[in-house]
Amino acid sequence: MKILAVLTVVLFLLFFPYLLGYRWTYLVSSSMTPSIYPYDLVLVEKAKDVKVGDIVVFRLENETICHRVISINGSMVTTKGDSAGSTVETFPIFFIHYKVVQVGNSIVKIPIGELLFRG
Repeated sequence: MKILAVLTVVLFLLFFPYLLGYRWTYLVSSSMTPSIYPYDLVLVEKAKDVKVGDIVVFRLENETICHRVISINGSMVTTKGDSAGSTVETFPIFFIHYKVVQVGNSIVKIPIGELLFRG
């Protein structure tokens, strides 16, 4: 019976956000460490009202990238990952598909990658 209760809670936490327009996604890049580790599950929402400081998910040259917005100039946005070796990318703002959900300054995530890579 305890297993059923735990399974119900886990399923609720994983699937309830979909009803509210959110979704879980995982990232394979290390460009956002230490904020987000590879294979962490992060909660994202459709990108709207993107502002400087937001963490966004976008497609560029057939690659899905997660970076932080560092500037917006009209319809162009410039992003950079949080890791030291991350590249700076500038592109049209409509390339952004999702925004990572944050509560205050905390990213809503399940730290699978952090547990794997940091132990």
